[in-house]
Amino acid sequence: MKKLERVLWTTFYFLIFIILIKVVGNYFGFELEHRFTWFKLLFYGVPVLLLVLHSIITLGYKKAIFFMFLASSTGTFFEYIGLKYGTFFGGHYVYKPQAALFTVPISVILFWAVFIYTGYIMTNSFLNWLKIKGTQKKLNNFWLLPLLILMG
Repeated sequence: MKKLERVLWTTFYFLIFIILIKVVGNYFGFELEHRFTWFKLLFYGVPVLLLVLHSIITLGYKKAIFFMFLASSTGTFFEYIGLKYGTFFGGHYVYKPQAALFTVPISVILFWAVFIYTGYIMTNSFLNWLKIKGTQKKLNNFWLLPLLILMG
């Protein structure tokens, strides 16, 4: 796991570097993601890679895959309803044509998992700070996770 943690931290620092380049580029009116497809892939792909690495380290392989599937499925469902009926997000909206599943862009599906996992980690950190046992690899009540995701 030490090697995986080293890869996680290297990826995190790389993401900070990418964000810094984007901010400086935008400040000078040079929007990199519109000019270079590879930069857009890095900017949106590295957070997903961080999600995968961190969830594997924190939860273990099986629970990480289950969490990512559940979070992505939840996001896909609500995005689909929002796109079709405009119910959840306050009105009708559309995305630019791109690779999609049930009319929901793949990038949106992946970032639902990133956002939900970020909320999970922040909640878990807060509970650990309060010295309340959070959900870790040894959690026996992992079945409560779908309820927590739906409540979020």
